[in-house]
Amino acid sequence: MITIPENLWTRREVLYKEMVKYMSHCYFPAYSDDTSLHEFAMSEFRRIRDTICRNGGIGEGLKLLTDNGTSPFDAVQEDILREILRRVRKDFLFQQICDIQKDLLASVARTVKNHSGYIDTLYDEDNGDAEFDDTPAVVFHRSGSETYYETAILLNLHMTDTKLYCTLHGDSDENIVLPADALLVECLTALSHWLEEHGFTVSDDTDIAVCDVCGSLDIQTQAWVDPNTHVYIGETEDDRDDNWCEECEEHNYFCSLAEFKERMRDWWRSADSLLMEKISGLRPGDFSSEAGVHDFAAACERWWESLDYNTQRTIWKNNNKE
Repeated sequence: MITIPENLWTRREVLYKEMVKYMSHCYFPAYSDDTSLHEFAMSEFRRIRDTICRNGGIGEGLKLLTDNGTSPFDAVQEDILREILRRVRKDFLFQQICDIQKDLLASVARTVKNHSGYIDTLYDEDNGDAEFDDTPAVVFHRSGSETYYETAILLNLHMTDTKLYCTLHGDSDENIVLPADALLVECLTALSHWLEEHGFTVSDDTDIAVCDVCGSLDIQTQAWVDPNTHVYIGETEDDRDDNWCEECEEHNYFCSLAEFKERMRDWWRSADSLLMEKISGLRPGDFSSEAGVHDFAAACERWWESLDYNTQRTIWKNNNKE
């Protein structure tokens, strides 16, 4: 049993005042929902408790059980949590940055997962790999509440279970593995662009909305938005009148990009040979007579798939008679 100094541990009001000394004047947590705030307050409570125990030479005896099996910290926990929450301030811009970081991390993690959980970001001369040559600023969380910034070269991204990690080569001339959320938002943004630029990112067309009539991406919809943070909350209703297509200059329903691509693909496959010949420049006579029709159709299919979305859409709009 640890001997607890009478003047601190056994007097509730003294312990409370001692813990308050270790608090910041105000706190700016990343998220302001009830669950996140409670987790933040508990984390700060534990940090203060552990700091006091270390400074008091208690070592690992953080529970500080008294003769009746309770901890002196139990008696002040609720009051300390209330005081921490009282000092919480909402910085809407900071919370937006945290939301952006969260979205970027999720996007990068999906890309890494789709590449068997590993992407090499350092140039490999033997394989001719692309190199992520932006030098990111990385946050290294050290002891206590102190935070250090260090520049480093990003070597790779990899998944462990469901968590995204990165290997970096820092100023210490050693490789270090950190959770990917140690990367600053600016680095995550550049990294997201690099992954897409070099073909690592595969867009999910089912998540992209287009005009159901013309397939345009230049669309708008009415939505509920937080006036302080400008954060999207949700759509008003699933109603055509709430949507607008700038290209059609009309209120239209929306559909997914994947659905509209499939619709155009079906149209192209059902087109007659004269229209296919006129548009593609391919001719049935260029193929052997035995399998000419089949080979011509297959060549037209390959030609269509080689076009980008906007080119396909222009052809579809100019030739679709429906």
